[in-house]
Amino acid sequence: MIEINTENFESEVIHSESDVLVSFTARWCGFCNNTEKMLASTEHELRDIKFCAVDIEKNSSLAKKYAVRGVPTTLFFSSGELKNRKTGALTKAEVYALAGRKPLQTADI
Repeated sequence: MIEINTENFESEVIHSESDVLVSFTARWCGFCNNTEKMLASTEHELRDIKFCAVDIEKNSSLAKKYAVRGVPTTLFFSSGELKNRKTGALTKAEVYALAGRKPLQTADI
C-alpha cells in the first residue's frame, strides 16, 4: 500500500491511470489496523487497482476535503473521480463491491 499525503494525493489518485482505493486511517484505530491487513492481502488479488493509505492525523485537510468523519473510511476513485465510499471496517467481499469487481471464485473442497 502506498502512503499518500496532501502533497502527492493529486498525482497518486486524481491523475492516476489506474483505479485507486484510498483508505483513510489513524494509528490509534484498531479497526483501521485490521482493515489495513485485509487490504494488503486483497491488493495482491486486485492488481489493476492502486491501494493507498492516508493518515488522517497528518493529513487532516484531505480528510476534511473528502468528508471523512470516521475511520477507517475507504474511497474508490476511477478516472480521478470519487465513485464509491464506505466508512467502517471492510471485509474482502466489501472491497470487491466497493471497487465494482467480482470476487475470485474458489473451488469447493
